[in-house]
Amino acid sequence: MNDNQLERYCRQMIVSGFDIEGQELLSNSTVLIIGMGGLGCPAAQYLASSGVGKLILADYDTIELSNLPRQILYTENDINKNKAEVAKQRLLLSNPNIQIKTITQKLDKKSLQPYIAKADIVLDCTDSFDSRFAANQSCLLAKTPLVFGAAIRMQGQIAVFDFRYEESSCLGCLYDKNSCSEDSCLYSGIIGPITGVIGSMMALAAIQLIVGNYNLQAFNSKLLLFDAKNWSWNKVALTKNQHCNECSGIVHNLEKTTS
Repeated sequence: MNDNQLERYCRQMIVSGFDIEGQELLSNSTVLIIGMGGLGCPAAQYLASSGVGKLILADYDTIELSNLPRQILYTENDINKNKAEVAKQRLLLSNPNIQIKTITQKLDKKSLQPYIAKADIVLDCTDSFDSRFAANQSCLLAKTPLVFGAAIRMQGQIAVFDFRYEESSCLGCLYDKNSCSEDSCLYSGIIGPITGVIGSMMALAAIQLIVGNYNLQAFNSKLLLFDAKNWSWNKVALTKNQHCNECSGIVHNLEKTTS
């Protein structure tokens, strides 16, 4: 680690349980962020600024004027440009010492798998249940930890599924895929800072998973619910469903690849 990095990250490295070893773990890690909207923007900013060595940003969508109150990496000059590409430019201005790869095509379960196989952690920052379950299934196969987040109206939620542990629950244990209805910001609305709160928490979860500075029993397979109207947080323990259509009997057969 050079002098510039030591100065840049010094406040992190004096945190107990983090130290220089934690910073080196971050610098050698790869995080895949699926969705560069309201959740992906703050999550990516904190991960880039914290020194995660490589980010893979996936989003096929373009920037619209209505995105700007919550998707804080973008400006009016970016309208109609691809979100992942613009985010890459902004993040490299913040920290030019990291690597960023972009994916600008729409991904399904099959096309996701090679990217997830390269990642140490995956952040699901999408607003589509099809995308969420595709990420969940691919992470299950690869035994890659998944951080799930969602935000709508004045509420948010975040869950960590650490698939390195067989007892971990999954998104299918939380939601029934066949009964999920799309309830997006387009129809239900969103207060911008809600996405900032949840996106920041997702970045924190990713850092903790990489560095190992967390209490597994308090962290894994727990759903945090944020209610901004009542200014409250609640934590719900998730139990692995032995009859889950997603993780019951799953065979872990993907291997990590290098890039």
